[in-house]
Amino acid sequence: MTSIRMAVASIAALGVLACAAAVFWLGERHGVVAPAAREPGGEPADVTLAVNNPDEYAWRLFFYLNRQAVRGIAGVADPARSIRQYDPNKPVVWETWALASGAGRTQNGSEALRVGGAPPLAWSALPREPWPAKVLSVNLSNPNGPAILEVRLNRASYDFIRTRGLYTTAGLEQAYAAAVAERRPDAIQFPVDAKAVKAAWKDLGPRPPAAVLARYHWRRIGDHVWGLTGLHIVTKDLPTWFMVSEQDNAIPPDCERFMARRMNADIESVSGGSHAAFIAHPDIAAGLILKAIGRT
Repeated sequence: MTSIRMAVASIAALGVLACAAAVFWLGERHGVVAPAAREPGGEPADVTLAVNNPDEYAWRLFFYLNRQAVRGIAGVADPARSIRQYDPNKPVVWETWALASGAGRTQNGSEALRVGGAPPLAWSALPREPWPAKVLSVNLSNPNGPAILEVRLNRASYDFIRTRGLYTTAGLEQAYAAAVAERRPDAIQFPVDAKAVKAAWKDLGPRPPAAVLARYHWRRIGDHVWGLTGLHIVTKDLPTWFMVSEQDNAIPPDCERFMARRMNADIESVSGGSHAAFIAHPDIAAGLILKAIGRT
């Protein structure tokens, strides 16, 4: 089974911010680029841009989410500052989104999935003054590994989870039972403007030299400085393609079709495909990729 999904931006070695700032500065200077007044995504114009000019859309979203954040409010860029007006060790927009992950193995501190199943706070009540201390999570598939990850949700994603009661096991089971009873496989469908960010950080030590700091978007966590090394931004503004393997013995093909339909994907079925159909049938996989490229 292969799901061909495009996350808008996956950036490693966030020294890219310096390059991005230079590009943005040139655009501003020559009247080509203006800072986005709102978070891109969710509107028909955004979908059109993402489909027909994905690079432009990706950069607009990247620039907005990495601008300095307004103090005291979650998810709002400072309208008086562009990406080149950057203060180190202060949060940018995506860092003020609701925290889905938590601290280390315990996940304490998550704002979306609170300890004991407590209801998440309203978006406007998320504490952002002063800025809350940053906490990093382990990869839950490797709980004994280092705490280097951070997952955050924008308002659309967070409000959907909060208002639907999807922040507890009981809430998820209830939503699933309702979907089965109503025969609605698409009953749990995040809104079109939903987004999530997964970030990875690197421990730079207690006192890294200025030359090292200049390469990163960095934050001080406790006694150490941490540099951003990966940023994965996921949106719903691009179409999705899905390869269904009819002979998949790991995931039932009917389950694959269910997932594909739920995400409104264009489906390609492989009659002789195993779980690794994209390897066994590279011609079909390549054709699906080319089809996706043709659509975008």
